[in-house]
Amino acid sequence: MNTNNCFLSGDIISSSTYNNSSLLNKLTLSRTLFIKQVAVGSSKVFLFTSENKLIMLQDVENTDLVKNLPLDDRNVLKIAAGHSFIIMTDKSIFREYKKLELEINPKHVKKLISKFDGTALITHNSELYICENYGKAFKKVSTAKDSKFSHASFGSSHSLILSESGNLYTTGSNTYGQLGIAPMITPTEFIMIDKTIVKSPIKFAECGYFHTIAVTVENEIFGVGWNAVGELGDGSVGDKTEWVKATFSVPNNVQINYLTVGYQQSFVVLSDGTIFCCGFNNYGGLGLGDTQSRSTYEKFKTEHVLDNGVIKVNKPIAGGHFTFYCLDPEFNESKGEKQFKAKIFSQYQSRNNSDIIIECNDE
Repeated sequence: MNTNNCFLSGDIISSSTYNNSSLLNKLTLSRTLFIKQVAVGSSKVFLFTSENKLIMLQDVENTDLVKNLPLDDRNVLKIAAGHSFIIMTDKSIFREYKKLELEINPKHVKKLISKFDGTALITHNSELYICENYGKAFKKVSTAKDSKFSHASFGSSHSLILSESGNLYTTGSNTYGQLGIAPMITPTEFIMIDKTIVKSPIKFAECGYFHTIAVTVENEIFGVGWNAVGELGDGSVGDKTEWVKATFSVPNNVQINYLTVGYQQSFVVLSDGTIFCCGFNNYGGLGLGDTQSRSTYEKFKTEHVLDNGVIKVNKPIAGGHFTFYCLDPEFNESKGEKQFKAKIFSQYQSRNNSDIIIECNDE
C-alpha cells in the first residue's frame, strides 16, 4: 500500500497564550477524510475536505485540536491562512467569515496568498491585488516597470511582490534592514531591489517575521534583515541591512524548485527531491530531531520509519514556529480533481519532539 503522509513539527500555539501548558496537546478525531487543500497559518493548519468542510488544527489547552468550521453550500475555490484564515468561493472572498471587497470575479483568480496580516490575489492574467493589515478591500498593485506578477508575501510589518520578469519589490518597516534597500528608509510604496548584489532575476521570494529570503534563477539563496539565530543561512548571527548570500550551493544539473519561509525558518526543495532547511529550531520546527537552530542550510531527512512502513516527505510548508509536511496530492479520476485521504489520529507531541499527527493514505 502506498501512503501519503503529513507531519507536524515544532510549536503550534493559540494566539492568546504562550506557555508550557498551552503547547500542542493531542488529536482526538479518528476518522477518514478526503482532503483537497491545505493552508498553513501562523498558529493553525486548515484542511479543506471534499465534503466542503474546513478542519482547523490548533492548540487550545485541554480541548480537541480539531474543529469543524461550518461552510455553506457555495463552491469553495481556494483557502489560505495567515493570522486569519481566508476562504474564496465562486462568488466572494471572506476573512474569518467576514466578506472582503473585491472588484474582480473570484473565478479569475489563479493564486490566493495569505501570510501574517496580509492577503494577495493573482489573476490568470498575472494582475496583483493586495489587502493589507486587516483591511476590507483589495487594491490593484503595479509599478512603473512591472504590471504582471507571480507572487506576493507578507512579514510582520513588511511586504514583497515579485514580478514575472524576476524583479523584486519591498515596502513597509525596515527596522532590521528586511527590505534590502539602501539607505534604510521605510517607504510607503514598493521599491525595486537594486541588482548590485542580487544580480540575477529572482524566481522565489518570501517574507519571514522581520527578514526576507530570495532565490535567484541561478539557484543562489540570498537573505536580509533579522538574523538572530542565523535564519539568513550565511553561517553568521546578527542582523544584516544588506543582502548576504547563503553558504548553500546546489549540485550540478539540480534546481531549487520550492521555497517556504516561516517566522524564522526556511526550507528549500530541490529538483532531485532533497530538502534543506535553516533557522530557528528551539521548538523543533525544522523537524531535524533536535532543538538546535541552524545558521546554514542542513539536509532534512525525508524518509521516516513508522509502524506501518517507511514514508517519504516531499513538501514542507512553514508556519509560525512550526512546519507542516506532506506529499503532494494525487489526481483522483473519480472526483476529477487532486485530493488525498487523511486519517487523523490521537498523538501526544511535546514542545521538543516532532511526532506525526496526520497520516494520509491513498488506499
